[in-house]
Amino acid sequence: MFSLSPRGTNAAAASPLPQHLFLPAGLGTVLDAQPHETVALVRDESADMVWGVEQRVPDGLGAAQDGTQVARRVTDELAAQWPSGAAPAPGASVLRYLLGTEVPESWIPFLPVHKPAETREIRLQRAAMPRFVPPTTAPDNPAVTQSVRPVTSILRAGISDDNQSADPYFVNEDEVPRAGINVKGALRRARWLNGRTVVWHGRTVTSGRGETDSGLRFDAVQPKDPRQ
Repeated sequence: MFSLSPRGTNAAAASPLPQHLFLPAGLGTVLDAQPHETVALVRDESADMVWGVEQRVPDGLGAAQDGTQVARRVTDELAAQWPSGAAPAPGASVLRYLLGTEVPESWIPFLPVHKPAETREIRLQRAAMPRFVPPTTAPDNPAVTQSVRPVTSILRAGISDDNQSADPYFVNEDEVPRAGINVKGALRRARWLNGRTVVWHGRTVTSGRGETDSGLRFDAVQPKDPRQ
C-alpha cells in the first residue's frame, strides 16, 4: 500500500521499487516581509453577524497603514463636505432617531445565509454597509448612497475596480470560531533547487482574541448634535 513504483509509459502498473524512500523537494529558509494587510474575522453576538475588520491595509507603495485611521480620514473628509446647519431654535428637540448607528468603514459585515438546497446549514456571505455622500449639485438634493467596499485583497475578491459591482463571496461558518481568526498577507522570498529566487504573496491564519461588539444598533435614540 505504501510502496513506491516508477512511472511507466503504459497503463500497466510497474513493479514496486525495493527499499526506496521518497523525499519531495522542499524549501529551506523562507524570508517573510512585514504583513501589508491584516484582517480579523470576529463574531459579534449582539448584532448576530461576523465582521471582517481590516486592521492593516496596503498603502500602494509596498507597505501598510492602519486600517482604522484610513477609514477615519474618509469619514472626516465626507463630514467636512456636508453643509453646516443653523443654530437650533429654542425648544427644539434634543434627541434624534437613528435607523441604524454607524460602524467604521474598516468593518466589513458577513451575514449568515442558507447553503443551497439546505434549510439548516448556513454560511457567511460578504455584505456592505452604506456610505452617505453629500450631494454635489444643490444642498437640498438627497445624499448619494454608496456601498462601503473592502480594501484588502483578502476580502475584496470578486469586486470590480470601480466598486460598482461585486460577486458573492462566502466563508464557511465553521471557519470563524468563537475566538475569531486573524488573516495576514505578506510577501515571502526563498531560493529554489536551482538557486533561482522566488517571491510570492502568502497568507497565514492565527487564532483571534475572542468576540467583539461593533456598536451597531438599530432604531436608536441619541442626543442631537447642537449644530444640526
